[in-house]
Amino acid sequence: TEAEWEKVARGSDARRYAWGDTWKEGSANVAQCIGHPATVGMFPDGQTSSRAQDLNGNVWEWCLTRFEPYPYIRDDNRNSIDGGGMRALRGGSWLEGPAGVRCACRLGLDPDKSRRDLGFRLVLSVVNSIM
Repeated sequence: TEAEWEKVARGSDARRYAWGDTWKEGSANVAQCIGHPATVGMFPDGQTSSRAQDLNGNVWEWCLTRFEPYPYIRDDNRNSIDGGGMRALRGGSWLEGPAGVRCACRLGLDPDKSRRDLGFRLVLSVVNSIM
């Protein structure tokens, strides 16, 4: 979900970027520094405190959550797979500059659209996993 993505990216201290509040050159695939999406892990200085990599830049990541204005209301059914509407994208992409990849940046797009700067992250839910 969008809320889960943001929690991992910002951490408990609500960081501006996955690694902290100050931009660090060379910590993310931004501003066409490579000119295309990169293999995850090429920017180890940009990882979160929980070691998640490439949350800022590289590709906008699709989230399950319907794109609606904040504040996020827990029971508003925006994380249902049913229904139409735009879905949230987070993280910015290799086409954005540092301001466009902050953890708070978000974008909405219809799920049937594609662009060269979109991607997704596979996540296993602990609640639904077999122990």
